[in-house]
Amino acid sequence: MRLLSWNVRGLGSLVKRRRVGEVIRKHRFDMALLQESKLKELIPSMVAGMWYSDGFEFSFSPSVGASGGILAIWEGDRFVLESVEIERHFVMLHGRWKHEDMVCCFMVVYAPCEVSEQEGLWLRLVTAIDSYSGPWCVVGDFNAVLRPSERAGCSSLSRGMTSFVSFVNDACLIDFPLRGKL
Repeated sequence: MRLLSWNVRGLGSLVKRRRVGEVIRKHRFDMALLQESKLKELIPSMVAGMWYSDGFEFSFSPSVGASGGILAIWEGDRFVLESVEIERHFVMLHGRWKHEDMVCCFMVVYAPCEVSEQEGLWLRLVTAIDSYSGPWCVVGDFNAVLRPSERAGCSSLSRGMTSFVSFVNDACLIDFPLRGKL
């Protein structure tokens, strides 16, 4: 299973969609979970231009103003969607990987910047995660960090960090320290 999670910082321009498409086609991802599309509307031809086959499927949560927007794209002959939940700050996909015969959930998150809004989102996400006992993959731009060392110039835990740490622990998530650029 090849999975891409990327804060694309806007998909409104053809140049940006072409660049995202180049990366997706080069690596032939099974699923791409894109945050911050900044798109209020999405037409299938825009998705088709970024994907490498005609067998793609997708789910979309529009932006509010110039903020947010989530796009999940997957290869339909690899992942069979059984249900989807779309909210402003996340898209949750429940389905089956055909070749592995594995049922799982994917959640792609684009969290708000305000701590009070994040705290409400963390509670909502924990509830969603608790509703399904199978394997999960939660990715996205959380607009929060777990440790002061992850933010330049920060030396102590803030309320936002404490809240995010609680979310990760309450949801029994594992933080994989992924780094690098495509």
